Amino acid sequence: MKEIKDIKIIDQTLRKTVKESINDNLSMNEKIERLMIPKRNLVVIETKNKENGKIIDKQENHNLVVYHGRSWVAQRVLNKSLYTEGDRTNYPNMFISWFALGSGGCDTSNPLDVNPVKLVEYSLSNHEKIAEDNEIGENNLSVTIDSTVFHYHSLSNITFFPDPDIIPGDNIGISDPDYELMEDIDIEGYKADSYLCVLIEVNITESEYNGPSYYGLSGVAYKDLNEAGLFFSLSDTPDPNLTGIPQLYAKVNFSTIRKTENRELVFRWYLYFWF
Repeated sequence: MKEIKDIKIIDQTLRKTVKESINDNLSMNEKIERLMIPKRNLVVIETKNKENGKIIDKQENHNLVVYHGRSWVAQRVLNKSLYTEGDRTNYPNMFISWFALGSGGCDTSNPLDVNPVKLVEYSLSNHEKIAEDNEIGENNLSVTIDSTVFHYHSLSNITFFPDPDIIPGDNIGISDPDYELMEDIDIEGYKADSYLCVLIEVNITESEYNGPSYYGLSGVAYKDLNEAGLFFSLSDTPDPNLTGIPQLYAKVNFSTIRKTENRELVFRWYLYFWF
């Protein structure tokens, strides 16, 4: 079971961000129209100095839920599989459970030139290992496919919080005028049906995703990373005999980050559930 952080703290931070990014002079009709527009999932990436915890770099990018991920959501919601045989008959029972990093998200001649994610992608372009010596820790997953080893990182925290465009208060967000008509079930001070946002956090430590020399092998001490993905599977338990390999739900490419033992990374993946 993943740790659930304090909802009010997360909520106030996000609401402040929303207030700074919208026009406070919207008319009521314009606000209602805004409520109908699906939101784009946001991915915030922080690179931190291992010694003092200070942020060295911060990137904000929008992910893309690929066709394969969208098809899975339909099967999950309706509890009905499109497939009649094989591991994919289990799609209605799967859930977002793993994260992975890669190095195929930028142009090889320019590490800051980000390639757009395509809807027809099914994996990371160049899936990287958590540790070159395959000592990945007890919470992470290692899967071997046709003699190739793939590493998947566990999710550090999962947090539900209200959509700031729905809940009332202090002119932050849009504030749906019909909020009070929602079913009156209170969760942490807000009505249950306003919780349409999820934050998935992944913490990459100083000992993860470094170059081969860090692990006592020949090569460089760093690893260049520029793509990340969320994956769904039957379990978030690192069983190498897991039925069916993790499947790509959503992907983001970003400007290259050079990962070394002196750096830690924090990924904050915001999912907005608007169907």
